[in-house]
Amino acid sequence: MKRQLPYQATGVAPGKTAILASSPAELRLLKLTRYSQALRRFTGAVLRAKKKQVLFTLASVILLYLVAGGIYYFEHPAQLRAFGSIFDCFWWAVATLTTVSYGDFYPITVAGRLFYVCGPDSRHDSNR
Repeated sequence: MKRQLPYQATGVAPGKTAILASSPAELRLLKLTRYSQALRRFTGAVLRAKKKQVLFTLASVILLYLVAGGIYYFEHPAQLRAFGSIFDCFWWAVATLTTVSYGDFYPITVAGRLFYVCGPDSRHDSNR
């Protein structure tokens, strides 16, 4: 059964027909989600953890900015090419804090190395 809606609601050109549901079975399938206990539990867990997820994301962004700013302060005068801008340092902070740490550039000054070793992620410093 075809039903026609205004084209503003469907995005279909005027005079064309939009198919909402080809059979009542499709509509019954959508009603099954209401009875799914697993789906309700998942939705509830996401809603309960929302505050924690926002707090974690905010803390991670602040940590990234602090690390990028710190390494820029210590390493920019010594390595203009590697730590040339705050965005380069932000890239280094993301790569280092997510444990990827490509090793393409790293701190060489004493203050930069101390900042790196005493910082939040010092696991990659064993070979330097």
